[in-house]
Amino acid sequence: MHDNDRIRDELWSVIYGIWDYIKNSGKFDADTMTLEWVGSLPGKREYRRLLGDYVLTQHDVLAQTPFEDRIAFGGWSIDLHPPQGMYAKEDGAKQRFADGIYHLPYRSIYIPALGTSQECHACHTITEGSRESQSRFVCKNPACGWIGNADVNAARTQLYRYNSAAGRAVTGRGGPAPLGPVKRQAPHGGTTRTTPQRVAA
Repeated sequence: MHDNDRIRDELWSVIYGIWDYIKNSGKFDADTMTLEWVGSLPGKREYRRLLGDYVLTQHDVLAQTPFEDRIAFGGWSIDLHPPQGMYAKEDGAKQRFADGIYHLPYRSIYIPALGTSQECHACHTITEGSRESQSRFVCKNPACGWIGNADVNAARTQLYRYNSAAGRAVTGRGGPAPLGPVKRQAPHGGTTRTTPQRVAA
């Protein structure tokens, strides 16, 4: 997620190297060919894994596991790409197809909102009395003191949970790793223990 510039430069070097070969090797009828456009932002995918109440697995897709809480259907294959990327000597992608469509359960895409109206998005603490009214949030953590709209605070907290879930570990079986409670600083030297929310993909 943090190496966009390096990836872009590497992709450009490959693209322009191939284009130079096409234009100047004499092996292609390329005298009148032009390179119209090359993107400048790498398009990444499959670099996040969100852990929630349920994680959809390869087995679910291929076996077309039925889910009562399904909200959509998938039909795209599972693509397995070699980690070496464009430098791999093996085939570029291996695909696994289900025998038709498969279910996408609600449990695998929602973001739990429990406590987002009480947790400060700036310091991620829950302190008594911070939600002063329906529209006003004033963080009572002495180390923070953020003041603003309560709905904006809750939305930013949900965004934080969404982004945080991407970095959490998974077990060897693909399930969520055990998560313990996290200590949060509260006013007057006390601590409020909040359990991390698991966010679904």
